[in-house]
Amino acid sequence: MRATQSASEPADHGPGEILLSARDVKMHFPMRGGLFRTVKGHVKAVDGVSLRVERGETLAVVGESGCGKSTLARLLLGLLEPSAGKVFFMGHDLTTQKLREVREQRRHLQMVFQDPMSSLDPRMTIKNIVSEPLVVHHKPGRRPRNVAVVAILVLLFGALAFALSILAFAVPKVPLFFGFLSTDVVFPSLIGVAFSAVTVVSGVGLWREGTWAWELATIIFAMSLVVSVIFFSPVQIGVTALFLASLVSVRKQFVSAEEISKRVVELLEVVGLKKEHLNRFPHEFSGGQRQRINIARALALNPDVIILDEPTSALDVSVQAQILNLLMELQRNLGLTYLFITHDLSVVYHIADRVAVMYAGKIVELGATEEIFRNPLHPYTKALISAAPVADPSVKADRIVLEGEVPSPVHPPPGCRFHPRCWLAFEPCSKLEPELFDAGNGHRFACFATARDRGLWRQTGTNTAIDRPVPV
Repeated sequence: MRATQSASEPADHGPGEILLSARDVKMHFPMRGGLFRTVKGHVKAVDGVSLRVERGETLAVVGESGCGKSTLARLLLGLLEPSAGKVFFMGHDLTTQKLREVREQRRHLQMVFQDPMSSLDPRMTIKNIVSEPLVVHHKPGRRPRNVAVVAILVLLFGALAFALSILAFAVPKVPLFFGFLSTDVVFPSLIGVAFSAVTVVSGVGLWREGTWAWELATIIFAMSLVVSVIFFSPVQIGVTALFLASLVSVRKQFVSAEEISKRVVELLEVVGLKKEHLNRFPHEFSGGQRQRINIARALALNPDVIILDEPTSALDVSVQAQILNLLMELQRNLGLTYLFITHDLSVVYHIADRVAVMYAGKIVELGATEEIFRNPLHPYTKALISAAPVADPSVKADRIVLEGEVPSPVHPPPGCRFHPRCWLAFEPCSKLEPELFDAGNGHRFACFATARDRGLWRQTGTNTAIDRPVPV
């Protein structure tokens, strides 16, 4: 049962443009067992999360391990299909779009994963790793019509030329499509067979929108034009010139290897690496350098939003500072928007504009970073902040030690998920699920005790059975 609240998702906290938002998103993984693999239960990794990310800001999602942060990141990116709820990116509902349309949106929404080594292919060079998004996403969702027409014409041309080249072995004086005339000498006919076969291959590559195929087809028809001019074959000159003009007209649909290499070098320089690193493999770099490579790959397509899934957790403290400073510099220079997932509160205070605190698959507090650290309202947030180490040894930290265990996502407790470990819990907490109460200035929290003390909630009735709480 849930306590009613005026809104089920965070209220607007400013006039900024909303790039990414989730509305009551749930991810329940089925647990199967038995002979027929029937569903025995569900792991409620994310259970009703709503949030919004505005252009240019950094929203940090914090919480202990297993609370659903990484699952939420994959839901927002479209790597997982939610069990319920909706995810919006730049006004488009990612949960209802087709895979092709989601891939188009993913050009503007990238992710940096937690482990820099496992997210890089050990068999690929840095050049290939960073350029992979450029190659994959350079192709539009639908094949351009002019590219399809040119590919079909090249295929037909190659097939016809191949047939005539084979026919030239049996029938003398048959003109070949590449400017050769069949004679009693077999060699020119063999050249015609080879050229036509390569033309068919390039036509297939053009249909698949391969840059190599465009380059190969251009070379073939340029050579054919030269041979046609030498042997003065007007028909061949006209046909090959027409094909060359068609290939030039679709040039912008393909990206060359030189352009890719230039872009990769630019990206490496942006993240503090050098051109000499292009042909090295991931194992030849340190942890911080590997994370810089991940960031370069995420920047390849000039995204609007980057989801950072604990990008510094596997790094040394000194390297963490370098990566954080790099991320902040990139945000200032490129106008990026970050969704920063971490469990390190010191990192959050350094980089985030707003903070969303997660516990057992739910957001329990949301607000500006300064406000959350200065005046935490949810008991779990207070415990998290009290557990953060203090750099000054003369300052005695007043830690809040939580008792009990983290609830199982398979069998979460009824009511508030935190009530078995909460020192403020009272009767409604074990029976009713709190919504996010509004404390003003975009600061929201899900706690009956705090809401009662602040006059935002009251309990009605005098019965032993708790009546449904109503907001004040």
